[in-house]
Amino acid sequence: MKKIAKLCSLILVGALVLMMTACYPAVKKTSAEQQAKAAVVNSLKEYREEMGLEPLKEVENLSKAEQAWVAVFGKAQKTSLPSADTEKAYEAYTSLMAAETAWVYDNAFGWTSSSIEDKLTAKYPATEAELKAQIAKTGVFDNADCKAFGIATVTINGEVYWTATVYTSAE
Repeated sequence: MKKIAKLCSLILVGALVLMMTACYPAVKKTSAEQQAKAAVVNSLKEYREEMGLEPLKEVENLSKAEQAWVAVFGKAQKTSLPSADTEKAYEAYTSLMAAETAWVYDNAFGWTSSSIEDKLTAKYPATEAELKAQIAKTGVFDNADCKAFGIATVTINGEVYWTATVYTSAE
């Protein structure tokens, strides 16, 4: 009888431990995309400060527009797609941008578009220095009239790509 009682209590303790660990989710690790986005946002802020410009404000809906655009590339796991394959994603992008009436499109970085194909062009670099050089080289982030931006990251074949669009105030 003692053995059965010990076995039952051992099973109950095991079940209790199992239930407790199930109640506390594992610590969520930051993904490579989240890390890249945070690094880009920080580098953009530092770059604008070095240029004597106001920092850009990330607008959530504008970032959703960017994410809608890059999602089609992530799904296909390709950095270049025929324009016909990106049409719906581009419509979602422009629709989300248009809904943000406080901001007016100024310029985009990280992708090119033509009637034939669309491409993601900005691979997240390996070092902070390379990222800062990538940002400085574009000129996209130099406009003092730009006050807001949307940003997105996407992983394609293990590499993180990023896009950003800057906006001026509609006022």
